[in-house]
Amino acid sequence: MIKPLSLPNSLQKKILFWLAINITIALSFVGCAIYYIALSQANELSDYHLTQSAYLLADNLSEIEIDNSPTTDTDSLIDSQLQADLEADKLNDQMIGQAWDKDRNLIYNSSAEIELTLYKDSGLKTITYNNEQWRVFNENRKNISVQIAQPLKVRNKKAFNLAINLVIPFLALFPIMLITSHFIVKANLKPLHAIANTLDNSDFSKLQPLASNYCTVQELHPIYRAINELLARLGDSINKQQALIADAAHELRSPLTALKLQVQLMERSKDAQPIKNQLTKLNERINRTSHLIEQLLTLAYQELTNLNAEPLTAIDINSLIDKILEEYEPTLITQQLTIHKPLPTTPVYLVGREKDFYILFKNLIVNAIKYTPKQGSITLQLQQTTNSVIFNLIDTGKGIAATERERVFDRFYRCAGDNTTGSGLGLAIIKKILEFYQASIELMDNPNTQGLWVKVCFPNINQN
Repeated sequence: MIKPLSLPNSLQKKILFWLAINITIALSFVGCAIYYIALSQANELSDYHLTQSAYLLADNLSEIEIDNSPTTDTDSLIDSQLQADLEADKLNDQMIGQAWDKDRNLIYNSSAEIELTLYKDSGLKTITYNNEQWRVFNENRKNISVQIAQPLKVRNKKAFNLAINLVIPFLALFPIMLITSHFIVKANLKPLHAIANTLDNSDFSKLQPLASNYCTVQELHPIYRAINELLARLGDSINKQQALIADAAHELRSPLTALKLQVQLMERSKDAQPIKNQLTKLNERINRTSHLIEQLLTLAYQELTNLNAEPLTAIDINSLIDKILEEYEPTLITQQLTIHKPLPTTPVYLVGREKDFYILFKNLIVNAIKYTPKQGSITLQLQQTTNSVIFNLIDTGKGIAATERERVFDRFYRCAGDNTTGSGLGLAIIKKILEFYQASIELMDNPNTQGLWVKVCFPNINQN
């Protein structure tokens, strides 16, 4: 079985391959064009030669008194120079001359082997004789008819030979053109090799964009720009990863140290009651550490994962908020908190990942529960307009000072005087999710009493 032709994997070889194909096609077209031009010129010259030879032969024979006796030698009556020319034409161009008297008797034939029929119409024509095409010119006069003929294969051969002679120099240039193209292509691909060498020798702990001198070729602009954008994203991701690791190490050091001290105190204590108290505190710190680790993992997911690669679906925000409230119903009952939820009766959809919206609304609601005192209230509102979906959360907690409302979105930031348990990552995670969905968040004072008003605005990309 014949295997299909496979192209080389090298870009340089592919360019040279297709260049050779194009040159070959171009030479073929040039050769065909030269052949047809040469054939046209050969036909024109040969027709002219036929015409002139017929005129000369007719003029010569018209001046001679010819009788029809068998002893008459017509060849001896023709001018010697004309006879020589006709013989040369017969030898070189396979042209034959014939003449008839007024009674249509053949009185002259330069070829003993070929005898063409006399055609009545004067002028040029193409005929077929013995399955071969001939070009014929007739000159009919008062007392004589002359006919000069030539096979067309002679003209075709001449045109072909002429075309070959003209194409040979181009064929000789073909390898020279390929060798020259090889060096030109190789020289123009040097910027690609330079970019590859630069990337190979790059220190990925300190990523720098490619210098502009690599972008000297216009076709490399998209590659140059894409590589620099990729390096920028990669550098940003590495910086975030390093910052997250440093922050995590710093924040985990304190609770782990506290856990270690708690265990040491339990080891030294011999009474059951102190040990029980220490176990309670140990359990609280373990829960706090688990919450911190969970928040760190969530933040790492938001910062280091390519969220654009994950599928998006339409999420019913009403049902999602109800689900979160059900999870924290025991806490709401314990703290005697009142939930006001004037949500729309019809579903409100946002397009995205359910996990993102769950983390977002859970962190907002949990913060409100955490900072709202007993017998307080939390109001949840969801509004859908033509251009946006707006979520409002209003609590009766102590609120956030206006001077700290920007900083609370920083990782591990805790407001002054905040003694509640927490990681300081909740609002940082919320901000990261909102940035991905091009949404905004605004912190304001409760318009009716003490507390915080959180307003989140999403672009309206809902689906029914």
